[in-house]
Amino acid sequence: MVSDRVLLTGLYVVAGLLPLVLFPRVLDNRDKPGAVGLVLLLLGASVWSLGTAVVTLATTMGLAFAGENLTSLGAGILATGWVLVAAEYAGFVVPSRGTVGALLGVGMIPQQVVAWTNPSHHLYYRSLSPSASLTSASAAVGPAFWVFIVVGYTFFFVGFLIFLSEVLTSRGVRRQQSFALLLSTTPVILIGSISVFLVPDVSLSPFSFVGMVFVVTWALFRGDFLDIVPIARQELVDNIEDPVVTLDEHDQVIDGNAAALELSTVGPDYTGVPAAEFFPDRAWQRVVDATESGESDVTITRDEQDRHFVPTVSQLTDASGTERGRLVVLREVTQLKEREQQLRRQNERLDQFASMISHDLRNPLNAAQLRLGLVREEATEEHAAAVERNLDRMERMIDDMLTVARSGSEVEETEPVDLPTLVADAWDTVEADGATLECQLSETASVEADPSRLRNVFENLFRNAVDHNTTPLTVQVGTHPNGFYVEDDGSGIPEDERDDVFDRGYTTGDDGTGLGLSIVTDIVEGHGWEITVTEGDAGGARFEITTASPPS
Repeated sequence: MVSDRVLLTGLYVVAGLLPLVLFPRVLDNRDKPGAVGLVLLLLGASVWSLGTAVVTLATTMGLAFAGENLTSLGAGILATGWVLVAAEYAGFVVPSRGTVGALLGVGMIPQQVVAWTNPSHHLYYRSLSPSASLTSASAAVGPAFWVFIVVGYTFFFVGFLIFLSEVLTSRGVRRQQSFALLLSTTPVILIGSISVFLVPDVSLSPFSFVGMVFVVTWALFRGDFLDIVPIARQELVDNIEDPVVTLDEHDQVIDGNAAALELSTVGPDYTGVPAAEFFPDRAWQRVVDATESGESDVTITRDEQDRHFVPTVSQLTDASGTERGRLVVLREVTQLKEREQQLRRQNERLDQFASMISHDLRNPLNAAQLRLGLVREEATEEHAAAVERNLDRMERMIDDMLTVARSGSEVEETEPVDLPTLVADAWDTVEADGATLECQLSETASVEADPSRLRNVFENLFRNAVDHNTTPLTVQVGTHPNGFYVEDDGSGIPEDERDDVFDRGYTTGDDGTGLGLSIVTDIVEGHGWEITVTEGDAGGARFEITTASPPS
């Protein structure tokens, strides 16, 4: 019958060999973060278990001494590996020979020197001999033993606190990673407690640390937890206003700030989502194309609104230069693009203004000059009236063109405007012999607008009605559910011409400038409003303006 001592020894040997099974996987992933610390964890767990096996079988002073020292060696290597994995996870260190050597130099190396030279100073063991206990020698320990015990537990708790801090301060996949690694200490705490309180004669610690290293190995390599997040963490500023996204080497989303989540349509469960799905409107390919071709910006449509961004894609590498992923920053330039478009429209209006000055004023000017010469020769009323008419037309064109140059800019300051008063003032500026204004606005009707520009809207609509209809004529102003209207009972506008009447330069009269309704459109759009033309109740033209909020 197999004795308890032999059975336990066999179990310790198995526990010592199990971590070695994981070494091929560690070697396959040796370039990944955490691999160096994990090598020490596996080696420490293996040596600890095998050392305990030697102690269990020890029947001589020499074997007991060697077994206890091997157990201490395993504990020191394991503690160093644990704190190294934690420190690398948090981004505190990048493992190197110097880093590993420094950590081993603090604990394991001096501990082994003191332990193996104990016979000459007895600072580590006061006395040591084989014991009737199943898994430990009978030893009276010295002060050096307790010093190194404190160092080992300090390493363990530092690693534990690092992972606990990450659980409490991180979010998303980062929190899941931290929690998984923190849970790897559960077997150590649970089995260690059982060993102390229930079976003090049997050391269960080797089994607990074997369980621990398997969990850590899964977290590092099977779960791919440490591939990218620690590297990008310091570069990802959560509070930056521009969208920032961290991708792994497979272009899957690892993390993103609030601005990126607001832009995306994926929602909070974005971890592991391909970048092509994370960005809306098939924008990821455009981002890639823009960065490769050197284009300045990309447009992303979200909720039917175009937003413009200048993308920057940076490679993320570890200390060895190995690429780990990409950091995508989208600097929003929507307001700059809108301003650019506004300036472009202003320049177009200035070009049209210059064109009309050079061309459209030439004909009435030539006619006025010709008539003026005839006036000098014949001094007839007919020629004088013609001169006056052409000069009036020139004056009107100049006024209209100046209005064109000013009307298209966006309205920046508004105030409550008393509509009945403004309408009456605008009507007084129009030569409306034979025409009547019918104001159906309430006495308190008002709208948020630029008073000067809104008055220009009514003046041009009134003038358009008077100039294109015969008298008697009634012009009506009133409100509709979404704004206000100007309507006349004249001949109306043919349906096939309604889309053209707002075009700059479009006119059906010889004396018209074709600018009045285009000015109206510019001012309306400058307020953020809309204008349409339909047929009125009496068959005339009805211009409906839809405002941001109905007149109150």
